[in-house]
Amino acid sequence: MKTIVCLKAVQPHLVFPDNTDNEPVMNPYDMYALKNVLQHKVIGQDEVICLSMGAKSAENTMLKCMAMGADNSILLSDAAFGGADTVATTYTLEQAVKKIGDFQLIVCGGKSVDGETGQVVYGLAQRLGIPCVANVLEIIERKDDSIIVKKEEEDQVAVMECHFPVVIAFQEFTTERENISLLKLKRAKKTGITTWNSTDMDLDVEKCGSKGSKTKVLNVESELLKSKENQFIEGEVTEQAEEIYLILRKKMGNE
Repeated sequence: MKTIVCLKAVQPHLVFPDNTDNEPVMNPYDMYALKNVLQHKVIGQDEVICLSMGAKSAENTMLKCMAMGADNSILLSDAAFGGADTVATTYTLEQAVKKIGDFQLIVCGGKSVDGETGQVVYGLAQRLGIPCVANVLEIIERKDDSIIVKKEEEDQVAVMECHFPVVIAFQEFTTERENISLLKLKRAKKTGITTWNSTDMDLDVEKCGSKGSKTKVLNVESELLKSKENQFIEGEVTEQAEEIYLILRKKMGNE
């Protein structure tokens, strides 16, 4: 069985606030999804391919996927892919999936911590014309033509059999750092990852990146930086706490 795990490398401070390293890390929802897939991988029968769209800085993340047990890692990296929204991202991923071909299962994290849209998985499934099962908690069993998963449905947990091909998205995440041996990482580096650009996939660059995006970010500013007023609160600690509480309520419109 060929499984494609779609993942994203994100800035480390979004996952580990106390992190001092600038090297990207795997999106925690995708990490959870990949670990679940690898737990059910049958050596010699299953092929797990990790797929990501991002900058060259994501190469180490993709190498770590192979050190964890993935058979191959493919990084989609091209200046033409920059600034992509969900529409452009799913177009690029769709073309990569078709180039890989002959897959049974596509696995994704439910969302990324730097985007939070949670729409890529649905868009990819729609483009490929296959079912999408979201809110997956875990894979229970893998069969020849289907996979059995546990998923959340409103306030209940259901067990569902999903016939191939299918896209599933995990709603859980993990921020546990993966303990990867230096030997496995060395082997992954020796094998190397695969990198594809727009030419390798024969893409229409007008549908990629910012050119192919239907939404544009015009401006970003922090609400915290708008007000530079300083306010000194006098009195006892309990009086200061009460005053701060009232100020916060006012700021939130709960006067």
